[in-house]
Amino acid sequence: MDTEKSAGSKLEIVAAPDDIDIEQLMDEIRRNVAAKRDAGVYVDNTLPDWPGFLRPGDVPFSLDDHMTLLTATARPPLAGDPISSHRPWVGPWIVAAKKLVRMVVRKYTDGMFLRQAQFNDEAVATLKNLRREVETLRRDVDELRADAAPPSEK
Repeated sequence: MDTEKSAGSKLEIVAAPDDIDIEQLMDEIRRNVAAKRDAGVYVDNTLPDWPGFLRPGDVPFSLDDHMTLLTATARPPLAGDPISSHRPWVGPWIVAAKKLVRMVVRKYTDGMFLRQAQFNDEAVATLKNLRREVETLRRDVDELRADAAPPSEK
């Protein structure tokens, strides 16, 4: 077996044997995940509650659905999750420290997020314009086909 040790750490990389049954391993993982989900360890509500955000299993079926999703998620909320602590005595200090860290970090990240949101808005607007143009061109093509059709087909 090939092994590597990274310098200064306890991480050891061991080459896997050739006789591992991946299907059996994946079935075991799926059973473990299902058991933890049934026990309430894993929940499917970890996605942000942005308007129009799709949940696992939701599938947009039309271009309108895709455009609605793009429009709704083009500007992610900058406020972040509420800061709290469940610790009774030191909780207020922890909340204050988290707020301070968030304030300092946001000084550097908000500009990037705002530029990304602006890009997203422009991309959505461009897609909407392209969609209108395609619809106009389709109507024009249909009219030309109708005009070019032999008299017996009209």
